[in-house]
Amino acid sequence: MVKGGKHVFGWSPIDQQGRFRIPSAALEEYGFLPGERVFLLTASRTSGGFIIARRPVISGTVLFFAIDTVPGLADFRAEEGRAFTSGKREVCWTTIDGRGQLVLPPETLRTFGVRPGDKILAVRGSYAGLSLLVRGPMIEEAERHPELEVFSIGPDRALKG
Repeated sequence: MVKGGKHVFGWSPIDQQGRFRIPSAALEEYGFLPGERVFLLTASRTSGGFIIARRPVISGTVLFFAIDTVPGLADFRAEEGRAFTSGKREVCWTTIDGRGQLVLPPETLRTFGVRPGDKILAVRGSYAGLSLLVRGPMIEEAERHPELEVFSIGPDRALKG
C-alpha cells in the first residue's frame, strides 16, 4: 500500500457464523494445510485482531510460551475455538478447513475484538504467523485502497493437501 510498508493480502469478511477465509497466497506463504490445527494469539494493542500460527513454526519461541502455559492447549486437548488468557495474550486453537476457512464462536471473536460482519485485514506478519488486523493505522490506510482484494466465504475449490 505504501513504499516500505507491510505486504497486505486483502480483506477477509467474517460471516454471521463466525467463518472467514485465509487468502490463498497467505496459505501458501505460511505453509497452512487443509485440516491443520493452528493457534490464534492476540495481535498488538494498536492493531487488534490476531495472529494465526502453525505449531512447527512457533514451537520454542516466546509466542509458544503463551500457548504452553494453558493446560491442554499445546496438544489440542482444550476445547477447539475457546479463548484462554495467558499472561497478556488471549490464545486458542482451531482447524483450517479444506477451503482455507476458519470458524470461531462469537465469544472468541469478541475476545479478539471482532464481530460477525466485520472485515479483517490479512497482513504479512513476522515469520511466526499471518496477522489479521481490525484497527489502527494499517486499517486506515487499507480503507483508502479499494483495489485490495476481498476474500469472502463461498463455494471455492478445495485446497490441495
